[in-house]
Amino acid sequence: MEAWLEVAGCLNVALIGWGMEAAIAFAPLNHWWEALRLGYEVSCQSADEWLMWAEDLPLLSDDYRSYWWPPLGSRFHREHRWVRERLSQGLFSSVSKACLGACFGPNYGMQLTGDVFTPDMVMQSVSRLSENTCHNCYMEGAADLVIEVVLPEQADIDSHVRRQYYERGEVKDYWVVEPVAQQVQFWQWSPEGYRLQTLDSDGCYRGVPGLSFSPEIFFLDSLQLQRNLPAFTSSWQERQWEFQFIEGEELSWDSVPFVPTVGLQRQSICPEHFNALSSLWQEYNIVKALKASPSLW
Repeated sequence: MEAWLEVAGCLNVALIGWGMEAAIAFAPLNHWWEALRLGYEVSCQSADEWLMWAEDLPLLSDDYRSYWWPPLGSRFHREHRWVRERLSQGLFSSVSKACLGACFGPNYGMQLTGDVFTPDMVMQSVSRLSENTCHNCYMEGAADLVIEVVLPEQADIDSHVRRQYYERGEVKDYWVVEPVAQQVQFWQWSPEGYRLQTLDSDGCYRGVPGLSFSPEIFFLDSLQLQRNLPAFTSSWQERQWEFQFIEGEELSWDSVPFVPTVGLQRQSICPEHFNALSSLWQEYNIVKALKASPSLW
């Protein structure tokens, strides 16, 4: 009974916070099947019929383009997941080793004016971290680096729609990674808008201070053709801050005087209190200690 009450309390909070639309997810399964029949004008009944119908659906529809609905499925989800995980590992490791800042994602929010985005990866530099705009689940304002790993079926969203939002929000660097085409677009913000950047002569991109990334090495690694060279490298950046100890303002040994105020007063103990204390003493073996060293008390 208590478990049901707890679940009901959680549902109540969800409905209050998100509105009645949040209850759609808890609709009975037969209602979902009926909604699919009415919405798509089909007469499927068995599980096999539903599977055959789903396999014939297009991966991208006009409704999805209009309302940003997620794709019904992508046959490239494994490539997408592999690239996102490998990018995350390399970026997090390089940024951490050189103390360039902090990385977040993929379910970390970035608040740009009235919109909140959850990019695949974001990085915030040390100088920006000092502004205390990064919280447990989201950051206020634009990140220094945003990376989106693209699914072919929704490439237009990351390459154009999101890029426009990030450009208006003044995200400094925006990388669009295409796992299937094995290409990376590097966009860098300027007062005139985003500008597409090119690689250096050695095939690396160094638009982010202290960070170097080689797309060629990264995608060769995805084919398991090499395991020796890292795709990400980083170099230590000079700190823009330093520790300062000001006499009289920093805590140290003996900087705060130890002047305890004890103020003990003798109090009488009634038999009921004594029995309770006796039980505690027995539990923590204090009675034995007192009997062994009577001189201490």
